[in-house]
Amino acid sequence: MTEENIDFDDLDADSLISQLRENTNIAKNSKEICEEFELSKEDLETFILNSTGKLIKDSLETIDTIKQYVLSAPNPEEVHSLAELYKASTSALDTLNKVLLQNKKSATQVGIKQMEIESKSQLADKKENKRMLTRYDIIKKLINDAKVIEVEETTSLT
Repeated sequence: MTEENIDFDDLDADSLISQLRENTNIAKNSKEICEEFELSKEDLETFILNSTGKLIKDSLETIDTIKQYVLSAPNPEEVHSLAELYKASTSALDTLNKVLLQNKKSATQVGIKQMEIESKSQLADKKENKRMLTRYDIIKKLINDAKVIEVEETTSLT
């Protein structure tokens, strides 16, 4: 076929139809994926951290791409979009940072609490090992353990 015989209207229609078919297949597959998704309470933290991390990574890559585009041809809408993307990424990073700090704080508090319990336990053991004696106990012990001494009287003449 030569360029003169090509019908561009048919090519555009075929291209649009194939694109619509692909989009329909993608939409059906994404719907099935969403329906199959389940999340247990035990996996919730891992899911949130992994998803947030992936989101941040993707947004940083997108920021780099859009930044290059905006620098080459600044447009107010694109600059605004870039600023909003920066804001969203910063917010997500801040949230992850807060989660990290909270986890570290919790771990530190658990460690401190364990040390307090151990020290109280050691103090209690020491108190049990010590015997508290009163004056009465000491006198009683001295009297009970006392040996009778017989005194012999000797008369000495000097």
